[in-house]
Amino acid sequence: MNAILELDKKLLLLINKNHTPWADKLMWFVSERLNKIPLQIIVFSVLYFVFRKRSPRLLISLIILMMLLSELVVLIAKNKVKRKRPFVNDKKIRIINDYKLKDASFYSAHAANAFVPVVLVASIVKNRFIKLFLYCAGLVVGYSRIYLGQHYPTDVLVGVIAGTIFGKLGALIYKLIMLCKQVVIKL
Repeated sequence: MNAILELDKKLLLLINKNHTPWADKLMWFVSERLNKIPLQIIVFSVLYFVFRKRSPRLLISLIILMMLLSELVVLIAKNKVKRKRPFVNDKKIRIINDYKLKDASFYSAHAANAFVPVVLVASIVKNRFIKLFLYCAGLVVGYSRIYLGQHYPTDVLVGVIAGTIFGKLGALIYKLIMLCKQVVIKL
C-alpha cells in the first residue's frame, strides 16, 4: 500500500510541477468554469437536439439522477476516508488562484460527475467521433484536478471508475426503458 501511495505522490508532483501560464488558465477553465451550470445547460440542449427522436428528457433525467447518486456516494466516501488534499500534505504542490478546497480529497467528485454523462451518452451513441470526444473531455477534467493540486491521481482514478459505474447503470436503465417502450408499442 505504501508503494502505491508513494507512486501516487510522485505522479502528482510530476503533473503538478509543470505549469505554464496558458495551461494554468486552461486547466482552471476546464475544472472550475466548464463544471458549472452554464455548461450543463449547453450539454442538455445539445443532447435534447441529438436525441430528439429517442426520448431526450429520459436521457437528461437519467444523467441528472445518476450524477446525484454519484455525488451522494462521493460525499459518503469523503466523510469515511477523510484523505487530506495534496496541498495540505505537501507544500511543494503548486496552487492556482489560491484555490484550496477544504473538504476531503478521496475521491474526485469532478472526475465522477464528468464521467457519468460521458459513459452514459457514449454507451448509447454509435458515432465513434462523439465517443472519442466525450472520453477526451472527461479525461481532461480529471487531469485538471491533478494539475491544479486538488487531487492525487488515485482520487481521480477512483472518481473515473465511480462515474463509469453510474454512467453504465444509467445507460442500462435507458436501454431497458426504451426496450419496454418498443414492446408496448408492438402490443
